[in-house]
Amino acid sequence: MYWYWWCVAGNALRPNERVRLFTDPRVPGAWLDPSLLSAPHVAAASRSGLLDPKLRFARQVLNISDATNLVRRVPQFVSAPLATRLAPRHAYRLRHDLPRDVETLCDRKTLSEPEVDACERFRRGPRHAARVGDSLTLEALISHGWSPQDRDRRGASALHLAAGHGRVECMSVIPLSVNDEDDRGATPLHWASVGVSGNAFGVGAKLEACRWLLDRGANASASTRDGNACLHWAAWAGGAASVELLLDHGAALDAQNRRGCTAAHWAAAGGDLETLELLRVRGLGLAELNDAGHSPLEHAVSHGRTAATEWFLRRDIVDPGAVEWALELAKLDPSNPARRAIATDLSPYGVIPDI
Repeated sequence: MYWYWWCVAGNALRPNERVRLFTDPRVPGAWLDPSLLSAPHVAAASRSGLLDPKLRFARQVLNISDATNLVRRVPQFVSAPLATRLAPRHAYRLRHDLPRDVETLCDRKTLSEPEVDACERFRRGPRHAARVGDSLTLEALISHGWSPQDRDRRGASALHLAAGHGRVECMSVIPLSVNDEDDRGATPLHWASVGVSGNAFGVGAKLEACRWLLDRGANASASTRDGNACLHWAAWAGGAASVELLLDHGAALDAQNRRGCTAAHWAAAGGDLETLELLRVRGLGLAELNDAGHSPLEHAVSHGRTAATEWFLRRDIVDPGAVEWALELAKLDPSNPARRAIATDLSPYGVIPDI
């Protein structure tokens, strides 16, 4: 049920990424005299796929429509790294109103310390910028040919990363729909509803990011391909405030995923008592079984949520399946204190286990 986060988020949060600029063939590039294509350095760049992005950079950023004289005059332009020297150096110099002639951009010997830092920020890439809240670098990457449609291996965009980390400034500069989806159908609101810190997923909702998205039309009832709604994610790890925020913006209280689990199952698995109480007050059934016949209490038992189990017992929300499962788990793992405590709590409702 919850494995999705560990495999998707883990890949989405990988620090290493190759930054690619001006890869869209629909973006027009500068014209180049075909006779230059036979020059060794130009031919090498063309074979490696580096020439066309450079010509697009020349046209879109340097406002050069014909790059023939440029390539003849400054041959190192063709071989200089675009994403880690030319583009970041141009962005830095543009921001500080410094000379931006091509000769200077290509000359690595004249790199200042701030320019080296700008190049390093570009090298780390947009997803790193989104995670740490570096909106200036994110803006510079976008204006220098990076496509916000660029995804990690699981389809997560920089907007997902920014939302998960609560980086509202970064979210505001990424020109993507607030209902953008990763490969599993999770939206930025899903990510903001549980929160991300470093490589840890489910650390508590980023409420400011949630509000920002909802104020701009994010669908509070959005679901993944498995039917997991933002409310489910929030109930599991976001906290009661995020659950209440989603409900106040129209999220369906009784939404079920394709396994028949409601927010009660997710909240029980997460173990947050405040969330469970909020769902109870709002009228969600806490004894409903999913399609496999499992109750929210069973989910609390499975995840070793002792406090949540006690919460259910105090309200006399107990079912035989949960009791049987708790006792079975205690037998399988008698050295686990949480399992023993839960089995002890539930034993009056069934056969006292021999552990």
